[in-house]
Amino acid sequence: MKRVFDVIYVEHRKKFLFVSLFIYCLIGVLRTSVINEIQVCSVLLNVLLILIAVILCFYLFFDVIFRKIKITPFLIIGGLCAFCSLIFARNSIICFFIAFLFSLKDEDFNEIVKIVSLALFIGLVLVVFLSLIGCIESGVGHRGEQVRLKFGFVSATQSSIFFFLVCLTYNYFKKEKISYFVLLFEFIVNLAIYYFTDTRTGFALTLVIIFTSIILKLYALFKEKKIIKGGQDCKTNESLTCSDKVNKICSVIFALVPVLMVSAFGLLVYLYQFQSDFIIKINGILSNRLNLTYQAFLDRPLTLFGGVYSWEQNGQYIGVDSAIYYYLFNWGIIPAIFIMTVITYLFYKAFRGRQYLLCFALLIMMCDGIIDRTLFDIRYNVFLLSFISLDSRLIFGEQVQTYNYLI
Repeated sequence: MKRVFDVIYVEHRKKFLFVSLFIYCLIGVLRTSVINEIQVCSVLLNVLLILIAVILCFYLFFDVIFRKIKITPFLIIGGLCAFCSLIFARNSIICFFIAFLFSLKDEDFNEIVKIVSLALFIGLVLVVFLSLIGCIESGVGHRGEQVRLKFGFVSATQSSIFFFLVCLTYNYFKKEKISYFVLLFEFIVNLAIYYFTDTRTGFALTLVIIFTSIILKLYALFKEKKIIKGGQDCKTNESLTCSDKVNKICSVIFALVPVLMVSAFGLLVYLYQFQSDFIIKINGILSNRLNLTYQAFLDRPLTLFGGVYSWEQNGQYIGVDSAIYYYLFNWGIIPAIFIMTVITYLFYKAFRGRQYLLCFALLIMMCDGIIDRTLFDIRYNVFLLSFISLDSRLIFGEQVQTYNYLI
């Protein structure tokens, strides 16, 4: 029995957790497709989700027993929000975030990004392929007179969103080592998806990612040539711009970005009631999101821990898509505050740790989160797990005793 426990908990811990994360993210893709509408597939996906939950509970339980996890205020508050959102809103997203964050806290974040990128890519290709060969319904949507292909997803925007996420995670993992051929491939596919789905946000953000990757490659090349020319490493003394004091100030400013973006969207929602030409135009650009959010504030209650609500009226979707406001209505006031605090702190820690590529990824996800509700879901935003690479005592506490069961 001891040997079996050692094999599962110690020797193959990483494999079990990485496979669980892979399947969890793959399920996230499949559940947004018409595959989830097939009863057998839906049941199978739910069973796999329960199995992943059991595996995570197993590791977390013994991590606590063997003092690999320290009980911190973050864990207590996060656990409360996770439990309440599960009970009141029937939502497990915060639960899985907490579980994966603490069970994977000793792993390499770059490897985690690689796993998630692979899961998203396989899920996207699988759904699109099955729709193209007719195994599942492709479906179409409309924006005015514009016909938008869904490629097997429930919404026409999903294929663009997932491709944007694949590009962001894969390019982050490869960094300056990504090839120009891959970047050209991303550019062509992005154009094709935009042509068929007319998804503007995913298209624009993917372009930003591609061009940023090109700049990163050129910068690395410039650095390499400079090193070769000088015959030694290019090292400079610490300047004012990279001093610890300036870095701390800039970290605080960067941490305010999510707050300012959410506040700016809220201000636009408030101004929508005056129906000015400017606001109506902005509402059109944002696909009626200002109107829907404004109506939600008029018609829906705000509770501490959310609830299960119907966001359809006469067959039309009337839900809130802006992430933080979506969490505010559906998950409740306290979870929404918790999420906003976590994101703000993550922005601070990323800049404080001088992980500027991570800062870029977080900023891109925040831009997407203003008009999409997947900001706080590791199936879409794996960068929430980057706390494990930021040495955060506030999240994990002081260094604790590690498990040494094997003899």
